[in-house]
Amino acid sequence: ASAVVYSAVDTELNIEVALKILSPNLIQEDENIEENFIKDAVNHTCLKHPNLVRILGIEKDEQFTYLVIELFDSNSLETVMKTETAIDQLTAIKIILKVCKALEYALSLNILHRNIKPSNILIDKNFQIKLTGFGLEKIIQKREHFYTAGKIYGTLYYMAPELFTDPFNIDCRSDIYSIGIIFYYLLTNILPLETNNTGEIISMHIKSNFISPNKIKNNISKELSDFIMKLLEKNPVDRYQNYSVLISELEKIESQYYKGSTISPDSEESGDINISTTVLKYLKTRENVISKVNTFRKDEKSSLYKPPNIDVSFESPNIINVNKP
Repeated sequence: ASAVVYSAVDTELNIEVALKILSPNLIQEDENIEENFIKDAVNHTCLKHPNLVRILGIEKDEQFTYLVIELFDSNSLETVMKTETAIDQLTAIKIILKVCKALEYALSLNILHRNIKPSNILIDKNFQIKLTGFGLEKIIQKREHFYTAGKIYGTLYYMAPELFTDPFNIDCRSDIYSIGIIFYYLLTNILPLETNNTGEIISMHIKSNFISPNKIKNNISKELSDFIMKLLEKNPVDRYQNYSVLISELEKIESQYYKGSTISPDSEESGDINISTTVLKYLKTRENVISKVNTFRKDEKSSLYKPPNIDVSFESPNIINVNKP
């Protein structure tokens, strides 16, 4: 992994914090990483949003370079998904909306995230959502933050096609693609790529047609499935062009789930969904899901896979390093 996070205590302020320590091995591999890690952290300190984990400080000593981060008592979305089930549609919509509102805010300060994945989305017992992992962020118009010495950094399964084909010209639509992959994963518990081979994953992002989520889970509405597939368009021009439109469209879909309910989307009750009770609702067992996926594979070349989380750094176009955190 690119960094390791520890819980700690700030003895001066007497508060619990988290320390995110940059991997010394990564610094040895690329001398620019440490400088960009610090620059990105400085830029991140300006972000103040209820759905973003705050950076409280940046430190460097003889051994380590690390961030002091707000400690958020939570589980990652990746951990939640290890229950081997999927999340019900309304809960998934609420998670994605909160993440998108955080990203929209960051973009208002000209900051892209570029490393959106389930392990960077945190959820506490009160369904508070916080996005973290801005260590690979890109300040718009400063390309060196993304493409450094011929290398690209990110998490392979969630990276948009253009990150491999045109990494100098990325914008919020690349993050929107990553959101689409996560949304797909939340509702099906499977990612729309079926291999651990790095080259094949890249090729699938660029060329493969993904199976619509509602063909895997027939209780997913066509409207929601079509929404996700629009996020996953290969060409950025065909995706939602900004978060404002995306959020507006998703809120319209969300409102359909409240029809006939005594709970309104704006009520406090609607926001306090307990993840522990929702992850088991509506959906069939993983064995049945895999059976249905195999059925579709007979008719379609598109395929689905629930892979391990792989962080990858590679020198375009040749892979130089794959780390399994």
